[in-house]
Amino acid sequence: MERDVRTTPPPLRWVGLAFLCVLTGYFALCANAILRSFDTPFGRDHYWATWMGSWWMFTNRTKQNTAVELEAERVGQWEPVDAAELFPTRWESGLRFERPYFRMSGHLTAALAQATCRRLEKAGTPSDAVRVNEVRWAKTLGSAEQPRGSDAAVKVLLDFRCSDTVPLPAKGPF
Repeated sequence: MERDVRTTPPPLRWVGLAFLCVLTGYFALCANAILRSFDTPFGRDHYWATWMGSWWMFTNRTKQNTAVELEAERVGQWEPVDAAELFPTRWESGLRFERPYFRMSGHLTAALAQATCRRLEKAGTPSDAVRVNEVRWAKTLGSAEQPRGSDAAVKVLLDFRCSDTVPLPAKGPF
């Protein structure tokens, strides 16, 4: 009897089967995470655990709209800042700093606040401090227009004094 060397050895077949079962379970967890928003305390604290289910290329499958708003403090009063005018570069999905990874990074948010202070000063309207807010409201299903409802929740991501500085990456040779 001649042995076929092209197939998996019998003892490793069980290891391969176990691996496929674990992988199938993980894919089921990721599918559940994306279809049900995985909005549990564990899901919010460990969003990285189901990265395969929360990754998107063209569509964002959430039940909420999220926007980042900037405010500037001048003489003790907070005034809204038009972020689109101050930072005109946009992607098709919106302003660059509205992406989830940007909002989750304290360092990137601080760099945005520092840039806001500097650009307001260049524009002739200096401020004492900048506040970065995250605003969330429910999506309107079946509609391209997503007006902000009265249920909008505002979360302060950062209060930044314009006298403070944040270390930025070194400039490259170009």
